[in-house]
Order: sequence, then C-alpha cells, then structure tokens
Amino acid sequence: MNSLWDIIVSPMGIVLYAGFWAFKLTAGVWLVTKAVTRLPVRHRIWAEAALIRLRLMKGPADPLG
Repeated sequence: MNSLWDIIVSPMGIVLYAGFWAFKLTAGVWLVTKAVTRLPVRHRIWAEAALIRLRLMKGPADPLG
C-alpha cells in the first residue's frame, strides 16, 4: 500500500489526477450538450433555460456587445 501512496503523492500522480478531473469534466459537458441537442424543441428550450440559470451554459449572445 505504501508504493501506491508514493505514486499518488508524487508530482506525476498529481498531474495524472488533475488530468483525470479535467477529462471527466470535459466529457460531462460534452455529454450534457449532446443530450440537450437531442431533446424535442419544447424540452430543449426548457433545459437550456435551466442550464443558463444554473450558470452551466452560456446564454444567448448580446447583440449590443
């Protein structure tokens, strides 16, 4: 068990752990985006509004800049 902790706490282990979480979050965003685009229009509008309200999705672009 000591060798496992040596790997986890090493600089390479920390980089791998950070990379794992970056990949996991990116994959999650991609999955949510794909799932929302497959919804019927009526439900998609509701889901996008909920995600924007939770700040998990960007809102529509402001035409005034």
